[in-house]
Amino acid sequence: MTGRPVRRGRPVGPVPFVRQRLGRPGRAGRPVGAVVSVAVAAAVGLAGCGGLPTPGGVRIDRKVDAGTSDYDPPDIQRVPAQPAPGAGPAQLVEGFLEAASGQEADPAVARDYLAPATDWDPGAGTVVYQPGITGTPARFVPGPGPDRGTVAVMVRQIAVIDLDGAYRRSDRDTHLTFGVSRRPGADWRVSSVPHGTGLVLTETDVLRDFREVTVYRAARGRDAFVPEAVELPVPRAALAGAIVRSMMGPPGSWLAPTVRPLLPAGTVLADTVTLVGGTVTIDLSRDAAGLREADRDLFAGQLAASLRSIPTVTQVRLLVDGRRVLPGDGTLDVATYALPGTAPPDGTGVLVANGRLVADGRSGDAGRSSAGRPAGSLPGATAAFAAVRRLAAPALSADGRIAALQATPAGTELVTARAGSAPRVGYGPAALSAPTWVPGVGVAVAVRDGPTKVVVVPSTGPAVTAGLGAPGELPGPVWALRASPDGARVVAVVGTTHRSLYQGRITVVKGVPTFAGWEALGLPPGLTTVDDVGWRDGLNLSVLGRQGSRTALWTVPLGVSDPTEVTPGRLPAGVDRLAAAAGTALLVGDGRRLWSLDGDGWRSAGTGSDVCYPR
Repeated sequence: MTGRPVRRGRPVGPVPFVRQRLGRPGRAGRPVGAVVSVAVAAAVGLAGCGGLPTPGGVRIDRKVDAGTSDYDPPDIQRVPAQPAPGAGPAQLVEGFLEAASGQEADPAVARDYLAPATDWDPGAGTVVYQPGITGTPARFVPGPGPDRGTVAVMVRQIAVIDLDGAYRRSDRDTHLTFGVSRRPGADWRVSSVPHGTGLVLTETDVLRDFREVTVYRAARGRDAFVPEAVELPVPRAALAGAIVRSMMGPPGSWLAPTVRPLLPAGTVLADTVTLVGGTVTIDLSRDAAGLREADRDLFAGQLAASLRSIPTVTQVRLLVDGRRVLPGDGTLDVATYALPGTAPPDGTGVLVANGRLVADGRSGDAGRSSAGRPAGSLPGATAAFAAVRRLAAPALSADGRIAALQATPAGTELVTARAGSAPRVGYGPAALSAPTWVPGVGVAVAVRDGPTKVVVVPSTGPAVTAGLGAPGELPGPVWALRASPDGARVVAVVGTTHRSLYQGRITVVKGVPTFAGWEALGLPPGLTTVDDVGWRDGLNLSVLGRQGSRTALWTVPLGVSDPTEVTPGRLPAGVDRLAAAAGTALLVGDGRRLWSLDGDGWRSAGTGSDVCYPR
């Protein structure tokens, strides 16, 4: 018999809707995010489980027994109730939402609440909500006619989980309206579900029923990785394969414009993912045989970085159609792999003292400060500022370029310099925020006077006005702007007296950057206004603000983990600015003095008005 050989392979990407309970103990938390989903256990105070596809094609070559670290205890199942005879419209919708948050692979009981031919996809995505915050109970609005109407529910959305598991914070009210109808002499049924709705879960449901991992994507237009928080509804023993499939699948819709796929179209898993003796083996189909060497190495790095969240994984082996493709023994060490484009600062930052730039050496988390040296005694771009006075808010790029604000009689100017060149005025005079370096783009500032505007000064050429998405997406004025280390995200401190926090994404089309996709980030408990913000890494923020009569410093993850206050009650009084970077000590200042985080306390780090780390 002749014919084409049967192709081995498992598709990567969205898979049929499967729901699975993990029996993972719940914990209190405040995740914070935008696809509207149903099962609004929201207004009715219900608990549910996730509605995400469960990655398949996973095999772990070791036995998992009770008592091991990979054992998940049995789950206590909740059996959803059938529609109650004679239930009114509001009670019906509440029952539907509760039934939809049950544990079945497909919520069959919930479908009994629907009228014939009602369209509902429980896998359309998951909204995470904060129970008890501005939520309203289901409310029936009759008409048209005695046997039709709508039921409206409002919840406080704090996050969204896309179909592929991407978790994104988004703090806003979400209004859901369900159509209801009944035939003469029959009970009420749900006749329409809000477009694109699937499930709505509490934050505790997500913490209990999903496993959060960080998946790394390739940045668009440069060799760097962009982290993405992903929630996977799988047991720990299946996590390695689930991470690989999530990484090979599409990113969340919000992040998608900032990243690119590395694998050729049509590439699938040629065999199951295995974890043996600490080595994860990934075998790609022959479609990946034409992968460029640079992209192959980047993809192997993606695997190593993404699988770090599993403590037992030590190496990654990448195969294409069963053949080894990496050099040496064909494996990549997970612990020692360095992410491209995210090298930590070399320990030398820049601060401003008496209006002049001063180099400030710091080593590691202890934040040991070496004596500041005048800019004129240092090589590179710092030396170019030796004769420049009245400086503030310096920003230092990873490749050694410096930007700062300079006060002039006409107003504030943005001044930039690189090694071997004199400082140049990039923009101004105007009312400007502190500058922030965007990798691969240039230095950006927000213009505070007039309409909300962000200006980017590239390495060469004149300043350009960046796009800001849809009108009104980012309210003004912008007090502070901070780009993430990977250059894919940006956070803005927005407002005047009471300032809030927004997250956006950065894209570049034909050389013109756009800061768009803005969404409000919920503030930590009790924090009423934000003074400054910095990136600890690609998914964690340091947020400084006021909490009643005192100043507080918080670490705010962009994933589902809880925000945590840093040294509560022990922060130096009067601080209103900070400097943060991966692998360095947190620094805070009050405009005259600086303090460095040392263990669980703060110690003096000298004098200076502003300080920054390489970014």
